[in-house]
Amino acid sequence: MNMVPGRWAVFVLLGCLVVFSFLFQFRHTLYNWNHLVSGRQGDNTTQSVSIRAGKTPSGHVKSGVNITDKSHAKEDVGYEINVTDVSWNHPALADHCQTRKSFVFIKVHKAGSHNTACILQRFVWTNNLTIMLPQNPDTSVLRRPDLTYVKPPFYPPYDVMLHHLRYNRPQMSNLMQKNAVFLAILRYPLSHLKSSINYFHVDKRLGLRKENPLEDFLSDPKYFLGTMALKTRNWQAFMMGISPWYSGNKKMAQARIQELGTEFDHVMILEYYDESLVLLKIKLCWNLQDILYDRQVRNYRSYSYKNAEIPEKLQENHYRSSDLDYRLYDFFNKTLWREIAEGGDDFRNEVELFKRVNYEVNLYCNSSANESSYVVQGTIWNEEFTVDQKLCSELKMSRTDWDRRFFKRQGKVPQRRTKGTNISFIKDFVKRAGVAHRRRGPQMGPVNVIKV
Repeated sequence: MNMVPGRWAVFVLLGCLVVFSFLFQFRHTLYNWNHLVSGRQGDNTTQSVSIRAGKTPSGHVKSGVNITDKSHAKEDVGYEINVTDVSWNHPALADHCQTRKSFVFIKVHKAGSHNTACILQRFVWTNNLTIMLPQNPDTSVLRRPDLTYVKPPFYPPYDVMLHHLRYNRPQMSNLMQKNAVFLAILRYPLSHLKSSINYFHVDKRLGLRKENPLEDFLSDPKYFLGTMALKTRNWQAFMMGISPWYSGNKKMAQARIQELGTEFDHVMILEYYDESLVLLKIKLCWNLQDILYDRQVRNYRSYSYKNAEIPEKLQENHYRSSDLDYRLYDFFNKTLWREIAEGGDDFRNEVELFKRVNYEVNLYCNSSANESSYVVQGTIWNEEFTVDQKLCSELKMSRTDWDRRFFKRQGKVPQRRTKGTNISFIKDFVKRAGVAHRRRGPQMGPVNVIKV
């Protein structure tokens, strides 16, 4: 029986796609085997000890944005705050301080970025700024067509860009005001991995053990590539514009991270969220009410391994598979604490004031008997302001709620989501092949590696 020519073309195309997927998988396998195993021979296992000592940083979760325990929240109010002795030259108190209203926020996935975006969106709305919007309010990702083709009535330059988009300084600068500042937020890599595995259902997509998918993944992370590689390896570094090929190369990675240190005006750390927000307020000359936030965390998820202790050997595996994320976090975490130390007691007092005010504002907004407005007294760090029902409702708004407002105000018509070619059958095939390879493959251990 003769085959129709058109069918031959389809079979040839499918065969090419399958071969390409296998070549892509093989390339990454060779690359990962080389730099993951060589980590035992080099100095990768000895640096950044401060964040790899077997535990997450002190204050993780409890002093960050993920605060839902009211008993802990009450502790924030118990500090005595000295509002008369200012030992630090506070930028916001200087006569030349001007409010910075144009900024780019690198919205790193699963790093408290939704909560932070809501704070920034409220500032954008209050100050009537122009924000770059995605295709529709239901998506939080800016895509290439959004950057290359902008419909009226709003053309570049924009005041604000804050949706999910990988950092690209030249591309972003072409669309923004000349004086735009660049902001970002990072999260401790192991905690970030836990959240990613749970939120994106990595355990189901990779066939991990249900009882503890995190330990199953970390037992041999190099075999989990394919479609989940981006979400499980150096994802934060990727969003910050660092090439994945820098992984395993200490010199190149550190040089790029130091460049980012000069390019970014402020990088927040989720584990020290309040301190990061107060520094943001100071650097941008904002007001205290500009950084208030709803203590009910957005996208909060509870799962069995969220607070599980991970064996040190598995943490070492994660460090070798996501070394860029650890180097990046270590650099900007140290930067944050250097700036905190420069602020001295005055900065710490301002942070405690902010925690107390934010707690009291949330208490007022969640109270059923709040018919009258709540007045926050002025201090050396802030002017007096009033909390009313309008502010309370805005604090509870989600990212999607804000985007719908901006679509209406800026006159942008929501578009349908555009999907690419459906090659899910190839992705599933590669995934199954990767899982089977992992089950048959050797465990991670000392191996002689020949570099070519």
